[in-house]
Amino acid sequence: MENAKQLLEEIKNNDVSYAIVNEDGAVYCNLGTSNIMDIYGLDGEDGHFYGVYGDAVGGQLDSRNVPDDVILKAIKLMLGLGEPVKRSELSMGSDFKQTFVDGYFEAVELMKQSGLLQPQEENEKVKEWIESHKDIVGSTVKHPSFGTGKVVKIEDNAITIDFEDAGSKSLDLNAVVESDLLEF
Repeated sequence: MENAKQLLEEIKNNDVSYAIVNEDGAVYCNLGTSNIMDIYGLDGEDGHFYGVYGDAVGGQLDSRNVPDDVILKAIKLMLGLGEPVKRSELSMGSDFKQTFVDGYFEAVELMKQSGLLQPQEENEKVKEWIESHKDIVGSTVKHPSFGTGKVVKIEDNAITIDFEDAGSKSLDLNAVVESDLLEF
C-alpha cells in the first residue's frame, strides 16, 4: 500500500505516466483499443489532473470526478496486476509486448476486491438503472472499449450486448452502472 500512496503523491504533483508491466514484461493495455492502461498526472489546458485509466478500473477515474481515496484504491488495484514503469521508459519497438485483463468479469472482481465497487450501493444503483432503462433491449449503445453494439438482454445482474467489432459480450451491470460505461 505504501507504493500506492507514493504513486498518488507523485501523480498529484507531476506530469508523469506509469504503465503496468506484468512479470513477462508485457504492458497492460485496453482490450478494445490497445491503449496502454496507466496511472498518470497530466498538465492539460484546464490545469493539472491525475488518475488511473484502463479496463481494470472500468475506464477512467481521475481527480476531476472522484476523490483521492478512490484513486488510491484504483492505484492499488493496478499495482496488483504488475509493476509500474514510467511510460517514457517503455520500449515501443518491435519487442513491445501487450497483455490484457482476462475478461470483463475479472475486472469487476478486481474492482470489488479493491473497494471500488460497494456491494450494497451497487445493488440499489443497479435496481434504479434497470428501472429507468426498461426499454433498452434492442437499443444501440456505445462502450468505451468495445465500441457500438445492440443490447440483446438484461438478466442475472448482467447486460448482454452484441458489439459490431468485438462480438457478443456479457457485462456486469454493477460495473456498467458504477462507471457509467454505456452511452445511449
